[in-house]
Amino acid sequence: METILVVDDELFMRRLCDDMLSLRGFKVLTAENAKEGLAKLEKGGIDVIILDIMMPDLTGIEFLPVIRKTDPTVFVIMITAYASLETAIEALKKGAYDYIRKPFRPHELYHSVDKAIGRRRIELENKRLMLDLQAKVKELSTLNRVGKYIHSLLEIHPLLDKIVLSIAAVMGVEIVSIMLVEKDTNEMTIRAATGLSEEIVRTTRQKVGTGIAGWVVEKGESLLINDIEKDTRFNKLASDAKYKTKSLLSVPLVSKGGVLGVINVNRKTSGETFTENDLQLLTTFSSQAAAALENAELSGRVENFSAELEAKVRQATAELGRKNSDLDRANADLREHYLNTLRSMVATLEARDEYTRNHSERVTRLATLIAKELGFSDQQMRALQVAGTLHDLGKIGVPGEILKSANTQSPEQRRLMESYPEIGARIVEAIPFLQGVREIISQHQERNDGSGYPRKLKGEAIRPEARVLAVADTYDALICRRRERGTVFGHQEVVAELKRMAAAGLDPEAVAAFCRLDQAAVKALYPGLLAASEPPAAAPAPTPPRPEMAAAPAPRPSESQDTVLCRCPKCQGAFRVRTAAIPAGGARIRCPRCKEVIPVRPPGGSDSRIAFVT
Repeated sequence: METILVVDDELFMRRLCDDMLSLRGFKVLTAENAKEGLAKLEKGGIDVIILDIMMPDLTGIEFLPVIRKTDPTVFVIMITAYASLETAIEALKKGAYDYIRKPFRPHELYHSVDKAIGRRRIELENKRLMLDLQAKVKELSTLNRVGKYIHSLLEIHPLLDKIVLSIAAVMGVEIVSIMLVEKDTNEMTIRAATGLSEEIVRTTRQKVGTGIAGWVVEKGESLLINDIEKDTRFNKLASDAKYKTKSLLSVPLVSKGGVLGVINVNRKTSGETFTENDLQLLTTFSSQAAAALENAELSGRVENFSAELEAKVRQATAELGRKNSDLDRANADLREHYLNTLRSMVATLEARDEYTRNHSERVTRLATLIAKELGFSDQQMRALQVAGTLHDLGKIGVPGEILKSANTQSPEQRRLMESYPEIGARIVEAIPFLQGVREIISQHQERNDGSGYPRKLKGEAIRPEARVLAVADTYDALICRRRERGTVFGHQEVVAELKRMAAAGLDPEAVAAFCRLDQAAVKALYPGLLAASEPPAAAPAPTPPRPEMAAAPAPRPSESQDTVLCRCPKCQGAFRVRTAAIPAGGARIRCPRCKEVIPVRPPGGSDSRIAFVT
């Protein structure tokens, strides 16, 4: 039941509003001036204020800013017997929700109050849902960071310290400790903690089977205590300094070899008791800590962790999608909140190294240029731009070491890598307004000849937006990511490579549209990068030496039609050789990078170790 405050200096009007609104089931409070109204507002619990404009001491217009500052969530309906357009505009500018004239009919008052109450409910629900989503994203991001530490840190002590601090931050607790069992003495000692004194950490030794932690290790079961004073098993420990609050959690660290230890959590900063959700979250942390301690079957545990992470994201987005199906239509701002949250997740993924930073932004802008050249509709453009921003979202389910080891992946790792487009599509499938981009995200790694992934689609089975996105993604990868491997490609070289790929996997129409783009517009997306990678001007052609011939300096782009691009089979370095300098029978050229002597043939030759690009 909502509470309505009526502020009016006329007793008759206060009683009239009280009678009318009470009949509708509202709780009604009244005040005869702004001072009395402010005192009741400061006590809290007010949903709507009906405020008279003409009052002594402080008018309703002057009182409005005070109300907005005291409680911004309250909706204010102005009433007056001396209405004017200027007064109405001023009231709305200062934060009033509605404006009605005296004398008013009952249905006018009811209609205005019902609208204010309904809008307030929607805004409060939106804020609550957004806070829940932000908390879930923070929780998942921390879980992801902990997973990364598990796979990157070899030292167990820094890892356990990080887990302890992460648990404290995500769960909002003061005390967290990890106790491990010493096999030779069957005692547990604290190996990492926060919120405990150094003396307690240093001196605590507890036999397995004694106390709360000992019980958990002996039974191998998690423990959620809501009120330790009422738990007959442990109420004698209630006076212990470690248990100043009545609720606590204790979860075992379990590996294939048995129970390794226990994680203890106590004292929620909010003062609330722990819940089953808290227990589930702590169990997730516990499984990751146990994996680090055991340090075995790492790849299998990584995949399980990724699946759990994906499931949590899908669950969070699905829940919000269901609850907001009606609210979304009433408040269009919620869509941008969704996109911003997903964009922040993508940005976090791309920030892992300098070669992927801002990758999705560049790909989206380049794909937009190609789509405009192809004459895409406004609807297609919007879907492409959202899909471009989120196309790598599914990589949240792929460990970083797998993403960085493209050339050394095992079949199992490759299978996990090629699943990321589907993971991204599943993450967004629960959000109604993203249905149009789900297939684009899923298909952006498919190829016309069926050589792509994850579903090996061909030709027209692939959406046009996904085919354009594939060209933009490939160009960005060639320009940026191969720099990480020591091979620097300039713009013209990448264009030539895209033309070659158009004969097989990439869509020929999309590649042709890319080639028609203004080169300056494309290069503007890579300030300082393409300029640094373009080959320098050519020196005068030297007389070809015999029996070996040195590689010629790279020509300017305008001279590329008179040269061929060679690639060293040893170091994979790329360099150009003038066509006129290669005899009909071939020659031997020294790689300018590693000095390896390699044979070359004129264009049209057939040496399997040499690649030519004209």
